[in-house]
Amino acid sequence: AVLAAGAGRASGAGLMATCLDARMERAYLALYRVVPAQMPVAIFRDALIDPGDFRLPGAEPFTAVGGGWLAYPPILARHGSRVAAVDASLLPSARDLLSMAIAEFAAGRTVTAEEALPEYLGQVPGTGA
Repeated sequence: AVLAAGAGRASGAGLMATCLDARMERAYLALYRVVPAQMPVAIFRDALIDPGDFRLPGAEPFTAVGGGWLAYPPILARHGSRVAAVDASLLPSARDLLSMAIAEFAAGRTVTAEEALPEYLGQVPGTGA
């Protein structure tokens, strides 16, 4: 979400598909709708995928953001005409993370230290081992 927010800040509103290399022939991928001054909305939540055969749902064009798109060229080729632009050099920014954290805090979406747990992304069912 942070990477998608940064892409939206840099290029404006739209659909942002983030892809980061998870190593071992896997990638972290998500699809977000980005609107200025709002939190990115997940269309396809962050997941660990097999870039050899995965395809994002839908048909709407998106901006491909993150180094995973170039680390696994087949996933980029598979989405072909849906890819409006590629920015493989963009990295998550503390600026965007803090903006999102401030908005979440102001909205009262907080947890206690005891409730704070890491989120481990697992393989998306049906996308390979």
